[in-house]
Amino acid sequence: MFTAQDTYAQWIASIAAIGSVGVSIWAVRLVRNTLVVNQRATAAAEDAVATTREMGELQTRAYLAVTGGMVVYYGSRDPQVFIRVRNAGNSPAFNVTANFQRSNAMVFNEKPTGGHVEGTVTVSPIAKIIQPDSEGDYLLGAFGKTDDAGPGIRGPGFNVDGLLEYQTVFDIKTGNIDMGSTFLFLFGPSRAKIAKAIQEGKELRLPMQLMPQFSSGWIVDYRRIKRSAREKERHENQAAKQA
Repeated sequence: MFTAQDTYAQWIASIAAIGSVGVSIWAVRLVRNTLVVNQRATAAAEDAVATTREMGELQTRAYLAVTGGMVVYYGSRDPQVFIRVRNAGNSPAFNVTANFQRSNAMVFNEKPTGGHVEGTVTVSPIAKIIQPDSEGDYLLGAFGKTDDAGPGIRGPGFNVDGLLEYQTVFDIKTGNIDMGSTFLFLFGPSRAKIAKAIQEGKELRLPMQLMPQFSSGWIVDYRRIKRSAREKERHENQAAKQA
């Protein structure tokens, strides 16, 4: 038989139990909210670190640009061609190559084919390393038989357009290759001046005309094909490691 005192005690116990449940729910919500806040803070911190790292890389990496070019005749009709390259960055550039096409034609195709690179691309390694804040002349190659360099205008003149490939200190770790620097030169020398220098056995240095930023259609195709090949190679290497 329950007395009034027992009923009161039961009510007190029930109220206490309800109160404890309420406190537990509040505690769970508090922990959950704290976790959400911590996750957001962690994500924000990671984003800040990534942004800082990216800014640091942009400020530290190498930046190459072609600033000029020279054609040198050493007593022969087949000249050697040099390009002047500047590293305006704060760290070295590695494994620098110049990939180019040469032609006697003064016609340029600005549109990429979307499928393949038209014409032959010459790959010329010009330097293993180019130091930061430096500028120098690098041999592009000996241009033999310039009269037969391509269809169009015949004679000692030609045009050469291409791009630089190189790796920054950060690319060395990731395997990426920078292909952002392009160049276009026009060269239309005096045939008589060249013939006279060759006849007299004198060295003759003639500058090439560096044109404003211009990317031929083949360069767009070349970049796309090379990037696709590197991406495929990266996926295959990852699959091999996981196997």
